Amino acid sequence: MFILSNTMRNLARHGRKSVLYCAICIAAVLAMQVYLAGIDSTEAQLRRLPEAIPISARVTNQIGSRFGGLQIHERIVDGLLASDNVKELLLATQLRAGLGEFAPEESRQRLQFNVMGANTIGALGKRVGDGAEWLSGYSPDFLLGNDAVCLADRGIMEALGLKLGDSIPLNLYYYKHSAMGSSLTFAPLELLQFRIVAVADLGIVSADMAAPSLVIPIETHSDICHRQGVDFTAASASFFVRDALLLNEFKAEMK
Repeated sequence: MFILSNTMRNLARHGRKSVLYCAICIAAVLAMQVYLAGIDSTEAQLRRLPEAIPISARVTNQIGSRFGGLQIHERIVDGLLASDNVKELLLATQLRAGLGEFAPEESRQRLQFNVMGANTIGALGKRVGDGAEWLSGYSPDFLLGNDAVCLADRGIMEALGLKLGDSIPLNLYYYKHSAMGSSLTFAPLELLQFRIVAVADLGIVSADMAAPSLVIPIETHSDICHRQGVDFTAASASFFVRDALLLNEFKAEMK
């Protein structure tokens, strides 16, 4: 009772100060609520940032003028495949090929086909995947394996009188750059039978390189290089950074 009466006397004696103090407390509480609400809103925006602002990346040459026909070393390819910061990775490789066995001296006349290695049908563009016909038991997932199988251009199939399920003997050659990168030649890689498991119009492939005649799994290309003791390289690579907030960490990882 004494405490209550004493409090009331103090309020009466210092009424203006008490009102001012209460007003300051109320203002502080309101300001704190606004501040916390702002933090919650900012955190929510940051969480949505990777979806709202997707960060795409492409491997280029040193001056940024070319995206395709590159020589991307295997350690970089392996790093991209292993990185948790990379999503929707599209890899492509380049080879040349001719039919059946022939000597290297004949390669200038016999290398008729552009062969592309890919890790996903997305590397060919959506229209190619939508218009492809598949051998029973096969799907776009064949590019995830390392079998000697391929997707062939419809025009090539008609010209050679081939059908789904047939095999085609490909004498594969790889692109060989000079030490200074000033010249480009072809060197023999391996003669291998490829089974045709899909057919599509490959002339519409959305790539920075010449349209392929045949597409093989990128792991098949890699395995052939390893068997023959040849350095495996990719010709193009593009992807999205999984989390925009971890961009600096991804850059450090790639270094």
